[in-house]
Amino acid sequence: MSFLGTANVKDFGAIGDGITDDTAAIQKAINDIGNRGSIYFPKGSYLHTAGFAPPASEVLGRPMPLEIYGDGIATQFINQAPANNPTFAFRNCSYFHLHDLLLCGGSANPNDGVLVDMSPGGQPTINWRIERVICCMAGKGFVLRNTNSGLLRDCRVWPSSLDPAFGVFPPITLTDISHGIYGTGDYCNDIIIDNFNFSVSNRHAPTACSIRFDAGYANTLNIIGGNLEGVLSTANQYALNIENAYPLIVQGVFAENSKFRFSKSYFSFISGVDKAGAGGTLLTNNCRNCTVSNCIDDSLQIDAGTTETMVENCNFDAPANQIIDNGTDTTFRNVMVLGTRVADKGRVPLSSSAYLDTPYGIPVSTQTVAIPNRTRFDQFAIYNTVTGAFTIPFACKVRISMFGYLDNCSLGAQARTTIFKNGATTGLQKFSYCAKTNDVLPLDANFIIDCLAGDTLQIALLNSDSAARNLNECNICLEAI
Repeated sequence: MSFLGTANVKDFGAIGDGITDDTAAIQKAINDIGNRGSIYFPKGSYLHTAGFAPPASEVLGRPMPLEIYGDGIATQFINQAPANNPTFAFRNCSYFHLHDLLLCGGSANPNDGVLVDMSPGGQPTINWRIERVICCMAGKGFVLRNTNSGLLRDCRVWPSSLDPAFGVFPPITLTDISHGIYGTGDYCNDIIIDNFNFSVSNRHAPTACSIRFDAGYANTLNIIGGNLEGVLSTANQYALNIENAYPLIVQGVFAENSKFRFSKSYFSFISGVDKAGAGGTLLTNNCRNCTVSNCIDDSLQIDAGTTETMVENCNFDAPANQIIDNGTDTTFRNVMVLGTRVADKGRVPLSSSAYLDTPYGIPVSTQTVAIPNRTRFDQFAIYNTVTGAFTIPFACKVRISMFGYLDNCSLGAQARTTIFKNGATTGLQKFSYCAKTNDVLPLDANFIIDCLAGDTLQIALLNSDSAARNLNECNICLEAI
């Protein structure tokens, strides 16, 4: 299959005057280019009465991506399609790059801006990029469903006034505006959201959030930078409302007068967040192993069922009674409330470094995370492995927590996690089973063991499958309790 190069949409008959219906010309350009080139939209306003669905990837891993781009805010799409027709719907379409466009649509035709989706039985929708796209839609900005390995960078949902010099903007009833980014479906994995901007107003939909994820699971979700704001007076409007994420990284976000909500999320790291004004952060529904560090916030609520939360180097502006901790095994270290440092409490982290070895003793990963009491290993073949030795610096009880899974295991396959102390078995072990063919085998174990200063601990993992499997996002955490 040959690469067709770059095509100008006006060569296919598009006018871009905001009056002429350019649907047929744009669709012809997409059909002719397919997934083998680039389509350029010069400055103009392109009215369309149907959404656009680029073709599914014909060859997974082809060298050239589909690219659709324009001249930034000067290239405007005006969506006048019937409701539920997003401007772009990338279904089973991998390796696409959408950038430098303004997508508009009024309340007379409520539609989303961009849908990224894998249809049942279709090819994976992976390795895509959306950059510098502004959505001014009566609906959601960006919808991600059943997709892996995507980047959404320097985008915004901007439903307020825009300079008329840039084009014609269909009228929008603010209550029609929903989430800025919505991750849903069975899964959304390995997603990076970099410098996204959206401020939810109490005039928007009553459940609107700047970023909302309720997918069945969201493995490795990264939210970096940007300005995300929610509403304090409306119960279900949040700047961030994230469920089922592990691990989750939120870093360097500015959010004024905003609420964050994290639910059923494991190994989450919320760092460098500046939440000026009122607001707060809620950890609920059995969150586990979450770290909140180097943040400026108003309040913090840790609900019952949430375990092993670390709060460190944070400054809270609300009175101490707004710092509510109903969780289990919470640690506070160097926390300020209204300018006064509160007493430290909780666990002492054990600084350590470990690696997993192959059966032949060849280290497959020696990388450790910057957080000293956690070590993470990603995506390598595993059959029978053991960590390097963790040395315990003082006499204490040690909690060993492990979370991860093996990919593509056979029905009935099992994994056994075993703890060794000073090179000898301890009798501490945990069995996990695979419930379906080609399914994941969860690795979820917690152990507590008494140690003396100088004792060494190792974690061994044996997979009963005859072939090596991929170990995904395995996190090992050792803590003194």
